[in-house]
Amino acid sequence: MVRISRALRFWLDRYAPRPTFGGWYFPNPQGMRYDPDNFSGDLARFDKANGIVLTCLDYRHTFGSQRR
Repeated sequence: MVRISRALRFWLDRYAPRPTFGGWYFPNPQGMRYDPDNFSGDLARFDKANGIVLTCLDYRHTFGSQRR
């Protein structure tokens, strides 16, 4: 079991995964499993393009500090 915030639950309930060969719920752009090393790079590029100054660790800590 993984605890999640109400805000995340709101979005997960509305998320409709696209069909993929491997059946991944959050596939990479090629429809396959995300390589953990690639995810942090993708996130860093997204953050930079959107003026966000956070790392994967920041996101994790932010989630952990949210009240339910």
